[in-house]
Amino acid sequence: MFQNGSNMTALTLDQWNDAVAGILTPLTVVLILYLVVGCFGNLSVIYVYWWRIGTPSKERFFIPILALVDMSSCVVSAGSGVYANLHPLKFESNVGCKLVAFFGVLFATVSADLLVIIAVDRFLKICFPFGTQMTLYWKRVSLVALCVAGTLIAIPALFVYGSVPVYNPVYNLTGWRCVNVVQNGRRPIGELLYKALLFDYVMLRFIALTIMYVRIGKVICKHFKRHAMRHKRTRSSQCDSNTLPSTSQTCIGQNTKGGKSSFREKYCCATRILDRIASDFDSSRNGRDSVHSHKTDRKGLRLTFMFMVITGIYILTFGPKVVLMTVETMNDRFWTTMTSDELVGFRFLYTLFIVNNVINPFIYGFLDDHFKKELRKACIL
Repeated sequence: MFQNGSNMTALTLDQWNDAVAGILTPLTVVLILYLVVGCFGNLSVIYVYWWRIGTPSKERFFIPILALVDMSSCVVSAGSGVYANLHPLKFESNVGCKLVAFFGVLFATVSADLLVIIAVDRFLKICFPFGTQMTLYWKRVSLVALCVAGTLIAIPALFVYGSVPVYNPVYNLTGWRCVNVVQNGRRPIGELLYKALLFDYVMLRFIALTIMYVRIGKVICKHFKRHAMRHKRTRSSQCDSNTLPSTSQTCIGQNTKGGKSSFREKYCCATRILDRIASDFDSSRNGRDSVHSHKTDRKGLRLTFMFMVITGIYILTFGPKVVLMTVETMNDRFWTTMTSDELVGFRFLYTLFIVNNVINPFIYGFLDDHFKKELRKACIL
């Protein structure tokens, strides 16, 4: 794709660049859409939580920070993607390429690690409500720690990426692309180690998020099952209260008097006896689950579900990039030997992770009533 120019009668570097840029136009439009929507959506979240609400609650402490990091990641990733698509063979700035790679890795890492910290916070609240929780102090400490970790992980990108020449032997032209640096026609061992580190780090993150949210999901399912059973017992205890006995003893006494009872009356009496036994059992066991079912409120569960959706979208959208990064590391000519359609398709999958930075505000809008209420007020004003 980048090197085959046999179907052209004459070619200059500008024409070669414009031809490739034209092929990438659909992807450029998508990236511009990511950039506009991502900036507008995340700015709305930052405005609502930091200016409308003032000080977010402990439950929502990470939301405006995540929005700020997502917006920064969207600006760097989508913005540099647009420039790279418009100048696919004229990315001559080596320093610019390295800075784009550094900040791209930094913001993507911090954004993803924030999801892990949020998952830990929800995991402690839902699965261990009476254990040690994350205080505001430890939440701030975790923010500093993940920023330091993200910086350390992003520093090697300054050496791994750079402006690399691409040669067209047909027309004796040399273009410049921002990609992995190649030394003497081979990839440096440092790059391979760095890519392996990134791959292992992402996989570890995926596993940790999956384990925590599976555990959280199980606890929430148990909570709703208990709630459904309690609701069922409450409804059955209200069966014809004017005609039926109020206690199990009178229910039994009525049957022993030899009076005839309808099937409905017998069913309701039996149900109330079973409910009384179940209620006595629940009150006597004094277990953790029983107390927890009263402590876990609807808002907390809704907020947890919201973060579960955000994490699921992150895994789905970041997965293709991890796979393609692995493939391009193993195959030096992966991007330069494919057809036009393949290039657009694979580049779309490669940048799909930006959706994770764009879509979060819409998830808040659907699932966070507090955010919707404040945003509605701001729009009215």
